[in-house]
Amino acid sequence: MSNSTNMLSARLCGLVAGLAIVLLATVPSAAAMKPAPAAPAKAGWHPSLAPALMPPALGHDQRPVRLAAKTSSSSSGQSIVALVNDQPITAWQVEQRARLNALSSNVQGQAQSIFQRLIKQKSTENRLRAMLKETLEQNQGKSREQILAIFERRKQAFAVQLQKRALGEARSGAVGQLRKAALEELIDEQLKLQEAKRQNTLASKAEVDRVLEGIATRNKMTPAQFAQHIKRSGADISTMRDRLRTTLSWTAVIRRQFSSQIAITQRDLDRMVGDTADSGDKVELEVQRIVLALQARPDQKDMASRLQAAEQIRSRFRSCKTAQATVQGVAGARLENLGKRPADAVPEPTRSLLMSAKSGEMLPPQIGTAGVELWMLCGREVVKASEQKEAQARDELRQREFQLHAARHLKNLRQDALIDYRE
Repeated sequence: MSNSTNMLSARLCGLVAGLAIVLLATVPSAAAMKPAPAAPAKAGWHPSLAPALMPPALGHDQRPVRLAAKTSSSSSGQSIVALVNDQPITAWQVEQRARLNALSSNVQGQAQSIFQRLIKQKSTENRLRAMLKETLEQNQGKSREQILAIFERRKQAFAVQLQKRALGEARSGAVGQLRKAALEELIDEQLKLQEAKRQNTLASKAEVDRVLEGIATRNKMTPAQFAQHIKRSGADISTMRDRLRTTLSWTAVIRRQFSSQIAITQRDLDRMVGDTADSGDKVELEVQRIVLALQARPDQKDMASRLQAAEQIRSRFRSCKTAQATVQGVAGARLENLGKRPADAVPEPTRSLLMSAKSGEMLPPQIGTAGVELWMLCGREVVKASEQKEAQARDELRQREFQLHAARHLKNLRQDALIDYRE
């Protein structure tokens, strides 16, 4: 190795001494390590409907009704950890639920702590020194700037690997801490499903599919992509499907049993709304959308073909009521009835075009995230701010009442249940 190369090596070795500062500056910020925010809940009552990835709060007595000796396995060979009215809960279910809950637990702080510990380890410094030596040996004859650039890229890739390792360790630790809560959550869900079955309010597969598709869409994924995302994170999509089915079924149970007992008075509304000034009237748009799917990487021919098909659909369009007939026979075209939406919830430039359109009018085709889109304005309504505020207050008060009834009903079911903890 030449003298100049030796001098460069000595200079670069000095970079390793500031490893912690260098690596911390290399990786994304702490905010980038946060899990994706849960989808906002829609208006209306959803008892125990926490965000799809979050475990519901447990505010009741969780003591076992009866203890029993640990059994070996279920019919599928999985260890049974609890029986709820003779219905088994397996160790696999508990593990999967804990992993699912860990996805939404706030592991950012722990991951950052682990990351800082990793970069201060002697083995990390040794790995960077070896990386520096390899870079010098493999790039002899190159300028100092070129070698620095190569080493910087390798150092950044190494830092990202450390970050992923830290996040993985943080999530694994969270799973261990969440297993007990996951078991209690599964016991509650088993009781809810048993009650829903008794009252014939079990949610269908189609209902669960619709909710899951909505979650995937809000995360800008297809259902298949979302399932893969959950799988890569260590959980199984069936675990989320089970939670959604339970939530929908339990909602139906509580609505059926307690709706007649909920009475919101005008006095309650006035007290909640108060004397705050109106923030202004809002416009609600009733819209439909026709989407013509594009290939993953559409070429000009595919784009032109879909735009031409969209124009043909537009030429046949007569009204929102007959919109379904306009997509018949068009491959890859689907109609979405989006219902009423606040105007400010529709993205631009579609919002401005819809605000300027007449009721019953279809907009020209445009390229959206899902493909070629044809938006239809089916109605427009001005919602008074005072009316909207009162409606929100009524909904919130009803939700509170339903949640109280739901908590009491679940507590009663739990007290009457035969629960065997088997570990």
